[in-house]
Amino acid sequence: MEKETIEEIKKLNQEVKKIITTSSESNIKVIYRNDFTLDSMKQNISKEKVDKALLEGLHLEDKHLYPDNPNKKHKGKNYYCIHGDKTSLIYVEYILISYLKKPVHITLFHVSSLSYGSKEQRKYEEIQKSLKDFSSKKA
Repeated sequence: MEKETIEEIKKLNQEVKKIITTSSESNIKVIYRNDFTLDSMKQNISKEKVDKALLEGLHLEDKHLYPDNPNKKHKGKNYYCIHGDKTSLIYVEYILISYLKKPVHITLFHVSSLSYGSKEQRKYEEIQKSLKDFSSKKA
């Protein structure tokens, strides 16, 4: 993966995590659309899991997750958060959150579980490895 792409991903993650950590009841910066709430109920994904994923997950743009076809899932510029939560010694539960990003808030509009071996899960692992390799080269 190119150095420029890795730097973009790192910057995006810093920006989004800053928005998330500064959100409060009096200053809401994470907006849940109705279709997101419906998705989370259908998939049995709790708000706590979503909050954990947003803080610990990997945030990506369309062009990072779907480099061959950025408009594959949703037309226009969208963002994604993928999080792998190790629920047991051998099982990792992956979730994918789709959202819109503005300078001061994010709007969540879709959430789903990811199957192990799915295109998105494989891309997540590839990017995580590239980020780790890049960080170890800088050190």
